[in-house]
Amino acid sequence: MLKNVIILLLCFVFSNQIVNAKEPLLANMPGNVLVGIGTGFDYGGMLGGNLTYEYNHNLGAFVGSGVTYAGVGYNVGVRYRANRKSDTPHFAPYALAMYGYNAMLSVENQQSLNRLFYGPSVGIGLDYFINPKESRTRWSLALLVPIRNNSTYDNYLQDNQILQKTHLSAVALSLGYFFDTK
Repeated sequence: MLKNVIILLLCFVFSNQIVNAKEPLLANMPGNVLVGIGTGFDYGGMLGGNLTYEYNHNLGAFVGSGVTYAGVGYNVGVRYRANRKSDTPHFAPYALAMYGYNAMLSVENQQSLNRLFYGPSVGIGLDYFINPKESRTRWSLALLVPIRNNSTYDNYLQDNQILQKTHLSAVALSLGYFFDTK
């Protein structure tokens, strides 16, 4: 667990350096790079970071990594926002698809059995732009649907004789706060 906390702190310090640099590291790159912190699959876990490259106002790709009870999770994916322009209102809906961590098993008093399960997830979300003309900071909320291989999960439970107290949810939420690096 200490290793996960150290990794998360290093990610936070690095992202803070990118955001607060006097001459932005990615200033000459076309498009826009965002650094986010949040919770959910697209942030890699219960608490994590997200690095998003927006090619234009509508299309972007991201990578997220964070900590969970079962270890460090990650996700990579794409986001599409319909008809978003810099002078539009505060709210902008989007769709996303990703691959990575989408289920976790944490076994009480037997950490060696903890495991993350990986697969695709899809979802819809809503960005709230604090200042829509600049688009520098935003809140992002998403409803995600993980596409899981239940037989892999069930087989792992059965093979390790684990009695499951709770069931996997069919949907998940994510919430994050983003900073523009330019």
